Amino acid sequence: MGFMDKLKGAGGAMGMPSGQDMAMMNKVTRLNQVGVEQPAVVNRMAPTGQTDVGGGQEYQFDVEVRPAGGAPYAASFTQFMHVQSMGSWVSEGAGVKVRVDPEDPNSMMLWGGMN
Repeated sequence: MGFMDKLKGAGGAMGMPSGQDMAMMNKVTRLNQVGVEQPAVVNRMAPTGQTDVGGGQEYQFDVEVRPAGGAPYAASFTQFMHVQSMGSWVSEGAGVKVRVDPEDPNSMMLWGGMN
């Protein structure tokens, strides 16, 4: 996805990650630890023009999350992705899996395609 590559090569003079990088790293760590996988549909995706040092491009994703036993809701988030890794599983109209923070339903990241 490019984010970990960014952490390896980004930062200030001492190679330390920026505050923004640390916030993203904390988000990814939290979602890995406590995130709940939910189905979603990609309504819109667009590159933001930002790239990371690993060659990943940042995309703005607008999705409709469809939690089991709950009402669907719209959410937006950004995530660095390598175009090659997106393949056909990430496209507008595609069903995807997102990992959602149970304490903040708007904090999420793409987790995979629907099987």
